[in-house]
Amino acid sequence: MNLGIYLDSQKQTDQTNQIYNLLNNFVETNQVDNASLFYNDIDYNPITPKFGMFNSTDLWYFTGTLLVTTVKNALSLRKIINKFKPYFLYSQEKNTALEIIEIGKRMPIIVYNDDDAKYIKRISGYDAKVLKDGKIENLVEVLDV
Repeated sequence: MNLGIYLDSQKQTDQTNQIYNLLNNFVETNQVDNASLFYNDIDYNPITPKFGMFNSTDLWYFTGTLLVTTVKNALSLRKIINKFKPYFLYSQEKNTALEIIEIGKRMPIIVYNDDDAKYIKRISGYDAKVLKDGKIENLVEVLDV
């Protein structure tokens, strides 16, 4: 499986650290054939990547499973026609129900816990996939690959 993750920025945060470590682990343990990180804004992150890193303009060339981490980026994918399967990782970002409904029309939504799944169901009518134990390390288990 080719796995890509689309971040807004590489800036070091708890989420980007988790994603860097996740992709590094997936590469080291051969859980994926290929791992890529796509970003809009370049920034410094001290974790050494063992995966490909690309500007978001290179999404046009990506084929595989793509995890999107922000509402803005999820909505921007409607401009890209390519052979990737997108998923949206909901993280209690401030957004409107209309944005979640629009995202849910285009891709499955993944959440960290049951409370978030209930929220997504209430505002949009869509069933979200819940990460086992609320850990992003269990991502592969919820992907339809």
